[in-house]
Amino acid sequence: MLVTSVNPGFVPTEGFPGTDRPRVLSLDVDRVARAIVRVVLREIAPGYSIPRWTGAGQIVRVLAPGPYRWALGAAERRYGSRPAEP
Repeated sequence: MLVTSVNPGFVPTEGFPGTDRPRVLSLDVDRVARAIVRVVLREIAPGYSIPRWTGAGQIVRVLAPGPYRWALGAAERRYGSRPAEP
């Protein structure tokens, strides 16, 4: 049995619209779903990042968690990630 972490970039959803984020940072839900299917069919493990270039961020997350959390906080402050009001 394999365990895989799928690490998507920003995915605008009803709860987290993120309309002010740069398009290069946003993924559509269909792309993430296709990636999950790909991971299952090809038995990819232990991790898969979407888009692939964000995989470097996972290295930073493991080796330097403090700066990684700071960068995520800076992105949240700049682009916001609060749930939309109902």
